[in-house]
Amino acid sequence: MANTSNMQKKNILVFRPLPEDQLARLQAAHNVTVADPRKEPEAFAAALRTAHGLIGSSHTVDAALLDAAPQLEVISSVSVGVDNYPLAELHRRGIVLCHTPDVLTETVADTVFAILMATQRRVVEGHRRGPDLDRPVAGRHCDAGRQGAGPQARDEGGRAAGGGHGRSGEGRGRGARLR
Repeated sequence: MANTSNMQKKNILVFRPLPEDQLARLQAAHNVTVADPRKEPEAFAAALRTAHGLIGSSHTVDAALLDAAPQLEVISSVSVGVDNYPLAELHRRGIVLCHTPDVLTETVADTVFAILMATQRRVVEGHRRGPDLDRPVAGRHCDAGRQGAGPQARDEGGRAAGGGHGRSGEGRGRGARLR
């Protein structure tokens, strides 16, 4: 590992809140200025003049901003996309752009899977009906058979809308692996 005490510290401009532990790590190794361009435009503009690196998101970086940051070497976008960055201009100036393209991939996939399952099993309909499980919903009848501690709404194929840790839980796991 390199000895950072012999290296010149870089000037880093953080323009979006970071977790405290990450900010502390940056501050231990670099000269860090925290300035939100929307709340502190003067402090942000002043820090740009000497910034070697930018870290943040949700602020458009354009040629004028890059002109105001003549020492800029790298931008780390705390985001998935790169829509706020002029990629060709960054390339022309030799400025590296880092971002986190896969940070939400699994979360989005899980959410889509949950929505598909909730739609197929009519979870929202069952929740809205509450304890009145014998009342038909959208022209269909939902069996209010009791299993375990609570009511188990069933779809038209007789499948339970819920699931536990037994065969239902195993089936839920098999279904989740299909994605």
